[in-house]
Amino acid sequence: MILVSFLTQTFAQSQSNELEKPARFLGLWKTEGTFKVTPYSKAHTSKSEMTCDWTPNHGFLLCDQIIHTPDRSKDDLSIYTYNQQSNAFSFFGLSPDDTEARTTKLTTEDNLWTYSDEGTEGGKHIRFRTTNKFTTPTTMNWRSEYSEDGVHWILMGDGTDTRVR
Repeated sequence: MILVSFLTQTFAQSQSNELEKPARFLGLWKTEGTFKVTPYSKAHTSKSEMTCDWTPNHGFLLCDQIIHTPDRSKDDLSIYTYNQQSNAFSFFGLSPDDTEARTTKLTTEDNLWTYSDEGTEGGKHIRFRTTNKFTTPTTMNWRSEYSEDGVHWILMGDGTDTRVR
């Protein structure tokens, strides 16, 4: 009976820890990044401000981001949630210009979060990923890449997010 209680408590604590992972995004963040010329990106610099907070019932983390590029400013909304049944995070992205939400696969391993997507472009199967590496409680480095074979990745852009409060 003691073993069952211990295992139940340990499982509940690990679930609780998973639920709290998105909390590392809480607050106001400033972002700077540089994008490269690739078939899937154009050269430009980007700056943004992102504010993240829990919904009142603590079931979702919402991040409202305004992205400034040389061409324009764009507002994005990111939604994070955790599915206890599948033991996985879900990520949804919304932009005023989009006709539907982006649903991107999200995996978390310690301080490295990977957002993955794929599609067909010009008859080629292309994989995309963005990695967020939390290096300190107030700093996160990101990289956006693509691959035509899933092995060799080509940099599209990278930058740093800094929590300012």
